[in-house]
Amino acid sequence: MTSYERKCLALAASLAAEKSKAVQNAWLTELPCEFWNKYQQLVRMRARALERRLFLASHRLEQSLSSLLAQFEQKLGAIRSEIECQRTDRGTLPAEREIYRDLVELRHEFEHVEVDCSARTISVLTEPIEFEEVSLGAFRIVLDLSDRECSYAIIAVDPNPAASNESVTHPHVQDEALCEGDGRTAIRTALAQCRFLDFFHLVANTLRTYNADGPFVALRDWLGVSCGDCGATANPEECFACGNCELGLCDDCASRCQICSESSCSACIERCALCEESTCGSCLKKCCKCGELVCSDCRGSEDQCEECHEETLPENDAQATAPQSTQASVEILALRMGEDAVPA
Repeated sequence: MTSYERKCLALAASLAAEKSKAVQNAWLTELPCEFWNKYQQLVRMRARALERRLFLASHRLEQSLSSLLAQFEQKLGAIRSEIECQRTDRGTLPAEREIYRDLVELRHEFEHVEVDCSARTISVLTEPIEFEEVSLGAFRIVLDLSDRECSYAIIAVDPNPAASNESVTHPHVQDEALCEGDGRTAIRTALAQCRFLDFFHLVANTLRTYNADGPFVALRDWLGVSCGDCGATANPEECFACGNCELGLCDDCASRCQICSESSCSACIERCALCEESTCGSCLKKCCKCGELVCSDCRGSEDQCEECHEETLPENDAQATAPQSTQASVEILALRMGEDAVPA
């Protein structure tokens, strides 16, 4: 018997004993109220966004709602499977030899299989997966038998996540959780009955399948760029970078400076205090008199805005004309007295 087979035998014996004990002490899992509370919170936030006509924010909240509902549905499916499992009588409990046979057979079906008795985990590695020329790489399916629900994770070995959401490593995987779709019942039943060979085949086949009706991120948007302002996904060729913070922006959100035409995000763009046109920080200068930020088109001088510059003009004009007025008065007075005016 090989080292791997000994591990399989030990794990099979442990699992068979646990299943037998679990049927005798069965109890129901509480409903996942935290999902429902979060759902109600998101619904209220979406309603407020619509009232304020914040349609882009509303769209992002709708995406969050869709993701939360998928997780909620998966959690409810697990509870339903557990209830169905508890109806199973002792005569249908998995035998130790059947569990052992499944674990050994895994090595004939998958290239890389690991059984860790101390951590109570079983993991297999899929082949690299590719959809419509989008390479997602291989995935490791890790089944954790240490908890009562037998949870599992889908881990990308060489991740190529969606550009708009780094937690989505596969159209149907977010935060290492698989959206099981129509295969939910079959997957949960296989787990409940310790049919591990069937379980890993079902999950691997789900990863090899793309369902265009309900992905976390559609394949057509996989290589897109997420706008830093509105969160929408845009074609990389139609995106801009903020000249100040280098945040990626879609065409609708990129504000362009009226002076240098540089693109800026909503946080970095300013407005000229006089003309109120969109202007980047590099093209604005503070007036030394009033302290307002003005663009180059609205500056009357190097350090003053037009309004402050015009206010100083009458004073300068008065100073410039004062000597001429005095000289003219002297000439007029001299003529009245019959004397020749003395040139200055």
